[in-house]
Amino acid sequence: MTDTRIDHRDREFFERAPVLAAIATLDGHLARVGGPWTELLGWTPAELTSRPFIEFVHPDDIGGTIAEMVRLNEGLPSAAFRNRYRTRSGAWVWLQWHARVDEDGTIRAVASDVTEVIEKELELDRRRRIFEVVTAYQQRAFTDDRATAGLPTALAGSAAIIRATGAAAMVLGASDAGERYVEMLAAHGGPEFCAPGERRAVIEGIDHAPGRLPTVLEAASIVARFGRPIITSYTDGHVTRSPGELLAIPIGREQPSGIAIYTRDVGSFTISDIEVLTPLLGAFAAAIDRDRTHDFADEVSAEVTRLSSMLGAMLERSEFTVVVTDTQGRIENMNETAARTLGSRTASEEHWHLDRLLAPGVSHGSLIAKLPEFEGHGTESEWTFVDATGRSVELVVSASPIFASDGTLRGWMLIGRPTEERDRAERDRLERARLNAQVELLQRRERHLAALTEATQYVVASHTHREALDVIDHFLPVAFGPGVARLLRVHGSERIGQHPDPNVLHPSDCWAIRTGRAFHSALGARVRCPHLDTDVEAVCAPLGDGQQWTGIVVMRTGGTEDVADAAAAAALLDDVARQLSNALANLRLRRALEEQAFLDPLTGVGNRRAADDALATAITRARSHHEPFAVVMVDLDEFKAVNDEHGHEVGDQVLQRFAEFLRHHTREDDAVTRIGGEEFLLILRDIPPDALGPMLEGLRAGVAQLVAHPSVRITASFGAVHTATAPCTADDLVGAADARLYAAKHGGRNRVEITGLDRGDRLGSPR
Repeated sequence: MTDTRIDHRDREFFERAPVLAAIATLDGHLARVGGPWTELLGWTPAELTSRPFIEFVHPDDIGGTIAEMVRLNEGLPSAAFRNRYRTRSGAWVWLQWHARVDEDGTIRAVASDVTEVIEKELELDRRRRIFEVVTAYQQRAFTDDRATAGLPTALAGSAAIIRATGAAAMVLGASDAGERYVEMLAAHGGPEFCAPGERRAVIEGIDHAPGRLPTVLEAASIVARFGRPIITSYTDGHVTRSPGELLAIPIGREQPSGIAIYTRDVGSFTISDIEVLTPLLGAFAAAIDRDRTHDFADEVSAEVTRLSSMLGAMLERSEFTVVVTDTQGRIENMNETAARTLGSRTASEEHWHLDRLLAPGVSHGSLIAKLPEFEGHGTESEWTFVDATGRSVELVVSASPIFASDGTLRGWMLIGRPTEERDRAERDRLERARLNAQVELLQRRERHLAALTEATQYVVASHTHREALDVIDHFLPVAFGPGVARLLRVHGSERIGQHPDPNVLHPSDCWAIRTGRAFHSALGARVRCPHLDTDVEAVCAPLGDGQQWTGIVVMRTGGTEDVADAAAAAALLDDVARQLSNALANLRLRRALEEQAFLDPLTGVGNRRAADDALATAITRARSHHEPFAVVMVDLDEFKAVNDEHGHEVGDQVLQRFAEFLRHHTREDDAVTRIGGEEFLLILRDIPPDALGPMLEGLRAGVAQLVAHPSVRITASFGAVHTATAPCTADDLVGAADARLYAAKHGGRNRVEITGLDRGDRLGSPR
């Protein structure tokens, strides 16, 4: 009868379990699988059990899978082991396993689909690796002061990250005649269309023949023309190479300063590859622009040196507005750009005063009077001039003093540039700041990923749900920083004899629990979580184990008004909560499998084996951590009369109802076991001596009011022993509790008797 019930529960578990449950043999075959296997993999249970399961494992994971089987064969449990399984459609899914070997040599295992988790881990790893490439390249480029320093290494590293076989970086430029060109800076593997340093003209108005794949140069020309990345098949223009996949991306925004090209022989590039490469391309653009800026500064310095012998060529060729005045502000010379911008050379030929070129009526004073303030400070100031037609021209002006050979001030050289160029420089600065923010975000995500991975491993390896929540509570400051995120636990059923905990939240007090997803409580919003103070802005995300919500992660967002930042925080916290919830669900399912061998088939509470195990654990923790616990013997009063008067079927129902009452009104860490007949043993962990009496009195009173059967009323007697050091053996503790139970029976039943082994005290009151 008992075996039939256990087998029935076993089959029901496999049919209804929401995860991949399986029983396997040590010879490498699946003996039984649950329904979700077919739903996930497409194989029928008969197909999965008819062949060795190693045939379904990815070739790269066979070695690790065999090693885990060896561990199981040695009697060691397997926890959080991952491998890939082939589906009927030919795709691969990642499974995470927890397994153990029973005494009869069968393997009981549960697995869960972690494909999405691993794909996110791989994507975060790709972004972490590109960050390392960016950092190494910036150090080389800034140390050597050239954009090409370390560029081949950066190309090789980025190509490996996106699985490209070839990569190249080119700079965009224009010749004196206005012809646009691309110049190879560096290359790694793959086809080359020109040697480093060689220039190739950009093909304007490109329109390659229909049905023909573009060449690498044509792809670069398309990017140079439209300024957008492209993904396409390409050819090298010869029959010696089969078509491959090409990714061409502009380096820099708005006005690209170069082009990056990546090629691969098989497979396709994705939008994700472009996103991964974005920080590196930003570093390339910043280094290229800096090279150009340095080159221009060197050119200006050389021209200024030649200015001592009449500036000459520099004045004529400079793209900036250059004006030379004497110390009084009279114009001595101007270049062609200045003459074109401000009207004519009449101003220099007639030695006009500089202020005469300013727009009339503009209240910014005298420019020449401001020039001494510029000296030695590199200060720029915005001024409005007028050209010969009367049109206003806004320039950003900087000034440098010109000294005579004896060191006296000879005059001033003013360099002006359009305000649009100043604005472009500001945009470049903001772009660099954005890139630094992306790098910082990658660093934070890497820290979150490392902490999340470690926390998930510890959660799955926890013994109890409360221990798992303690792990999460410890992990949050590590991942997000001290004081940023905290864990609130959710009320379950009311516990008899326990005082309310201010750190425990009622489910109705949080919108994250009520909606089942992350919720942002903004300052001043009409809808906010009641458990938050009015001056606190935070994001809440729910934690659950697949059956009930057990906790809430609350992350402060600092009161920012940036909607994008709040949305990003909510998305990050929601993702972290989902991963931790998956780990809690795995823990619950693992415990469900383990408890099958430790359950009493009639009442569903622990059996004698479970009692021995719980008592041994409590003794160990008391001796090593001085964790107080209590051993309680509970016996139904005059239960034999119930069987005699109403029959064993009613007696069984009474036992089941009584066991359910005990399980419902004790804590998760407490062990409720049936050791025979109407006799139960409770192991109450981490309970102080002053809380034991009220808790047991609450249980006793609750039993007296319990309607176990319409025609039966029951009471129970309790005998308990409390200790914090466990100075004796398990048998001694059980014997002491049994002696107190005998005293309760002898004292009139329906009462609690307690003794403390550490102090020798005896507590309890007759009823």
